[in-house]
Amino acid sequence: MSASRLPLPRLLLPALLALAAPPAAANDASYHGFGAAVFLAREARVRMEAETVAIRHLGAEGGRRPWAVEATFTFRNLADVPVTIRMGHPDWRVHQDGPAGDDAWALADFRVSVDGTDVSPAHQDAIPAPGDAGADRAPPADFRDGAWTWEVAFPPGGVRVVRNTYRFGGVQTNGPYAACVGERPSPDARRAFWRQVPDRRDGWRFDDGLCATATYLVTSGRTWAGPIGRAEVSFQPDPSAPPHLWVPEPAATEIRDGRVVWRFTDWVPDRELSLHRVMPLPGDAAAGLPAFDTVDQARAWVVFARANGCDRATVMRVRAWTAAARDGRYDDPVLGGLAPVPPPGDATTRPAGWDRATRRILRVLDRFAETLR
Repeated sequence: MSASRLPLPRLLLPALLALAAPPAAANDASYHGFGAAVFLAREARVRMEAETVAIRHLGAEGGRRPWAVEATFTFRNLADVPVTIRMGHPDWRVHQDGPAGDDAWALADFRVSVDGTDVSPAHQDAIPAPGDAGADRAPPADFRDGAWTWEVAFPPGGVRVVRNTYRFGGVQTNGPYAACVGERPSPDARRAFWRQVPDRRDGWRFDDGLCATATYLVTSGRTWAGPIGRAEVSFQPDPSAPPHLWVPEPAATEIRDGRVVWRFTDWVPDRELSLHRVMPLPGDAAAGLPAFDTVDQARAWVVFARANGCDRATVMRVRAWTAAARDGRYDDPVLGGLAPVPPPGDATTRPAGWDRATRRILRVLDRFAETLR
């Protein structure tokens, strides 16, 4: 999934992950089976009443699967008789032509409990649903390489609480931004400030820089009866990445306390939830760290921040990050210890008007923060 168009920037970046499958985790789903293989199929007797999914970036210790997931689902049997179903979680091969061992699969450390009691899931191959098995409510075939499955027994009208924990990876490319959001990005992905205001040729090239994406596949929840009653899905990104470099797709309900959060009620999911991060390339005269180059970029980010429910603390973190980056205070903890890009050639001074531009940028952020008290 890499798109090699530009050289890597002059700062330390994680190794590229060229994954051959979607960078995603997923909702639990209903499965049927033939022998050793299973397939997604609609289960009209059971409804997902609620889900709470918390996805957290583990940082450097996460390795090739740096995202940790804790997902809790509440299911209700809609029938007035006992029901036993095969429940499962989609899995997929990370390398289509790679080894057949555990490392070939996207999910790691997969655990399941039902009503607080641990159960032992089985990992099975998955096949497309034969004939009419509710495929209209299932996720795309790309996500059917395999599944972790287990049985859940419901009493008449009964409720069961299922909890999954696991880790998964993401996809990082060497750009451009379109490699993560597509050549025809959604309106939410186009709200990124660098899509509203062109990059400066000599500044930071946000649109052409590296990008990374993690996705949660909510459409696998369409196999259950009716809409999902209540849902909250949150991403807690790597704290070293400042919020002005995050782009939720679709737009988030809120960005608060270092988390990107979506909330839904009576929900039939029709698109997945993704969090994109950009790592800009430095232009010919860029140095330091990728803060806003112009006041117009800051204003465009304010529009984005309103659409995604950024709280005041998030705006003030962007403000503090911008001030430290533009002032060259690289030992400031708010910058997360990122290594700055050295100035090109023998340049040692800032361009004319730099301090004045910095004050104007910070004033835009301060005025926005005042509206959020």
